Amino acid sequence: MFTCPSRNRIRRHRFRTGFTLVTLVAIILTANAYAELPPALGKMLDARQQLRSGDVEWSLIRGGGSVAGIELFFDTRYATNGDRIEAERGDFKGQLPYTNEDGVRAYIDKGLRSILYSADGGGYDISTGDPYFEGFDAEQVGTLYSPSFRGDARKLGLGLSFRVGDDWEDAIWSGVDLDYTGAPLRFTQRKQGENIVVTAEFETKQSVSWLINPEKGWNAERIWFTHFDGSVPMDVTVQLQKLGKTWFPQTVDYWVQGELSAGVRVVRAAFNSPADAKRFGPGDIGAEPGMRVGRAGATQLISTQPIWDGKKPIPKHEWEDLVRRGEQKPGPTVRAWRAAVAGGPKQKIPIEELRRAYTLQSVVTMRLNIWRQYTNRVIWAYRLNKEQTQQARLMLAQAEQDAETKFAARKARFAELENLLKEAKKHIADATADAIWERLDTQVRKELGFLTQIFEDQLVPQLDRIPTRGQRAKALAAGRAPTQQR
Repeated sequence: MFTCPSRNRIRRHRFRTGFTLVTLVAIILTANAYAELPPALGKMLDARQQLRSGDVEWSLIRGGGSVAGIELFFDTRYATNGDRIEAERGDFKGQLPYTNEDGVRAYIDKGLRSILYSADGGGYDISTGDPYFEGFDAEQVGTLYSPSFRGDARKLGLGLSFRVGDDWEDAIWSGVDLDYTGAPLRFTQRKQGENIVVTAEFETKQSVSWLINPEKGWNAERIWFTHFDGSVPMDVTVQLQKLGKTWFPQTVDYWVQGELSAGVRVVRAAFNSPADAKRFGPGDIGAEPGMRVGRAGATQLISTQPIWDGKKPIPKHEWEDLVRRGEQKPGPTVRAWRAAVAGGPKQKIPIEELRRAYTLQSVVTMRLNIWRQYTNRVIWAYRLNKEQTQQARLMLAQAEQDAETKFAARKARFAELENLLKEAKKHIADATADAIWERLDTQVRKELGFLTQIFEDQLVPQLDRIPTRGQRAKALAAGRAPTQQR
């Protein structure tokens, strides 16, 4: 019997819908009714979970919204270790359309997006038109990237919606508002010819049914939602195909109130081949040597972002040293981007825009990033060993802690500066603007003077004492000796 992994989540939904005596009796009488899925439904979900690795090229046509009627293509790839890549391919021309504010069809002026979801929960996001990509951790997966983009094609045809998140337990319930219906009170299973119909009944007198074909890999050929009055507001029809030994959806049509709301077509699919990738890395989504690597949601200056060397992120100065020695060269996307920038118009950012974007936090972040950049340069320049590197990191952490303590002691003064900044932003470009902003800049520099003092009088001398005489001599001979940055 296939254990239902969603029972705890379903119970949480039940409590949110209200706990009544009737509900209590239903829980007591049917406690085991949803502790395990009916055999046919369990086999359907289990068969899909066996698709460990592979490649699915598929398309989606929406019946409404800004791209209604346009077939958009996607490619999802699966490695044997659980890594997953989801890539946008755009329309049949390879462009990504949208409708602008004037209601006119236009195209996004950037590269198509690819996302690598790592088995450990983190991953990378890249747009191949830009020499930059982001890394994100496990906690950011659900907040940065909505289920409407996530396209795990292995879950197609399991539920009432194609918008399915990362959890397998959500697949069969996609499209069902469990906050409203509550948990299913009971499951029923009956034969219908050679097929099996499984129905989940809810306290709201509504139900979801799956028409499952045991002869075609235990896939559902139809899924429908029945209202308490007997009407069927949501209906999904599935045409199946056999791929080697694997049965899989060929088309999945989603109907709402009798109208086609979306259609999915599987262009090509293959699963569980011995030749499938064991794991994926940034290079598999288009990361090239020379691309900057940022952290999703982090405030970081371009000058302090590490560079991808083809295998791992390294400090910018280390990359530049490798390029100078001819041991590395940027990839084609990076070279094309640099050529475009070099040949483009040299525009100076208007002072009004700089003043509008100015924040105290950005000034502080810039200073602290310089500390980290200098520490990394010391580690690289003197080739510090593991113990020395740990010592350098601890010195940096202590300096940052000292800065935080001093910030706390000046909380009231920085609140005053925030008010002065708000007032200054009322005068972006008028006749008094230059004098107001020069005065504000002087005050900010004065109040942040303790950061310069911590860096120059504490952090730099401490770091300078770490390398041995031999390490210093090698760094000087190779021209790697660091210089202070202010």
